[in-house]
Amino acid sequence: MEHKFKRYFYSKLKETVEEKKFAVLTGPRKCGKTVALEQLHEEYPSSEYINFRDYEGNIDKIYEIYEKIENSILNHDNSIYLLDEYTHAEKPEAEMNKIALAFSKIENNNVTIIFTGSDSTSLENWATRTFSSQIKIIETNFINYAEWLDYKMINTVSEETYKQFVLEVSDFYHFEDMKTYLKSCLDETITSNAHIDRYNFLTDIDNVTEDSLLNLCYSTLYSLHNSMTVQKFYQKDRLHRDLGHLYTKEKKKIGNDEFYGRIDKFYQERSYAIRNYDYDEIRQSLVYLSNCGLITFTPFSDDGKNIPNILNDLYKGKGNKENLFKTFNITINYPMFYIAIVKDILKDDMPNDIPDTLLGSIIECHLRGLLSTTGCYEHREVEVTDNKTKMYEVDIVNPMKKIGIEISKANKELKKVNLNRLPDDYEKILLTNNVTTELENMNMFTYYDFIYAASYAHAIDEEFMFSNDKWLSGKGDWQI
Repeated sequence: MEHKFKRYFYSKLKETVEEKKFAVLTGPRKCGKTVALEQLHEEYPSSEYINFRDYEGNIDKIYEIYEKIENSILNHDNSIYLLDEYTHAEKPEAEMNKIALAFSKIENNNVTIIFTGSDSTSLENWATRTFSSQIKIIETNFINYAEWLDYKMINTVSEETYKQFVLEVSDFYHFEDMKTYLKSCLDETITSNAHIDRYNFLTDIDNVTEDSLLNLCYSTLYSLHNSMTVQKFYQKDRLHRDLGHLYTKEKKKIGNDEFYGRIDKFYQERSYAIRNYDYDEIRQSLVYLSNCGLITFTPFSDDGKNIPNILNDLYKGKGNKENLFKTFNITINYPMFYIAIVKDILKDDMPNDIPDTLLGSIIECHLRGLLSTTGCYEHREVEVTDNKTKMYEVDIVNPMKKIGIEISKANKELKKVNLNRLPDDYEKILLTNNVTTELENMNMFTYYDFIYAASYAHAIDEEFMFSNDKWLSGKGDWQI
């Protein structure tokens, strides 16, 4: 991890220090939270950076730290405490309550406290229950397209630089592989839930293993965002056919037997393993991946009414294995995980370019991860005429904001666009390869311009106003 580059959310941490407030920094494991606290400690040398992982099991030292923090609050000290890996503390929620109690006894607070750790779900729940609205929640994620361009000092938004981002972003984190990452996530949750006072019902992992997580991530790559039934999912030659079509040149170079052998090793065995999972194992694994911020659920609807709350249904154990994917699709949020999975198969034969079909999948999944999905759905309308069935799809519909988006890497023919299936008063957006224009009934933007705008807004935690000139340049390839 580079320490010189400061992520966009860093300014919110500085605001917390200057305003002498309390905050919780949340985000996926290894996305840069610890580095940000270390940078803050460098900028404010009088601050105290405390990593509770260093004191795990040393109860006397931990309680000494707690006592010092409480005394600083009661004595109106000008102190800054940066508390990292807080889920490794002793009785973390109970002690957070004591800090809040000390805070309630004074009129003017001079102490800044920033909590962070690998189990963001637990941290946010504890902080919300303890401090209510008195604590700031600062959310972050893995570095995105807009930040990465800043990091690389690239000032052009284009298809070329977006592809470069997708292929190279993992270098920013020195990312190893999916299995290592998911195992570390699982280990942190086990640590957090190991003690009854830390247990978080939202991270129930009784039936979750690193293999079940990895298998579902692998399976999601080419399947679930394209409406995959359980029956079709188990077809033995499906992955041979899909990947062989995407990587024709690599298949020819490697040889059919070796190419399909790698697929069988890395994909087929994993996707086929899900056949033997029971519903609870799949359900808990999906919930866990969602809580880690790695996947997004998008429900289907033909009219925007009675949209199912997929995550809530999975929490409650509703549904069954056979009908699992009938009401929603699943997408991996971060491009580097797609590329990590492909690299597992192609190894040294990984090309320096991305096949158009795969890039189209990555674009769709990336945008679903960037845009708020609360209350959103994928419009799917079936029409039967003269014994012929036709499906009309709009990728993302937000009925609360009255917005519909069709995601495409290509310049789609207007007669194949389904945005007209939405009500007339909806703002309609079509993403393209190189066309940016305003028509009577829709706006068209290049997909990379749109992703840049969405990722910039996402990184600074502001609402993305789709047609606002603040975000969209309207120039296709453009200079930042």
